[in-house]
Amino acid sequence: MSRLILILLIIYIIYRLLVRYIVPYLVKNYLKRQQAKFFEQNPSFKEEENRKEGDVKIDNLHEKAGNTKKKNIGEYVDFEEVE
Repeated sequence: MSRLILILLIIYIIYRLLVRYIVPYLVKNYLKRQQAKFFEQNPSFKEEENRKEGDVKIDNLHEKAGNTKKKNIGEYVDFEEVE
């Protein structure tokens, strides 16, 4: 009977060590690898740089394209309501 309790205690201690230390380490490494793979496959998603809280970065796509001319999409037509 004491041998069974000793074996169960050892199994419990090993389980606690696995859950507390080894599993979080494995999960963290797995997530880092998946994140690196994601950014490798999707270069348009850049990892954000470390910034201070409150800093704002604005990306204006229109200025980057160099197309500052306004497009002529038509003329304004005034309308009247018909009863």
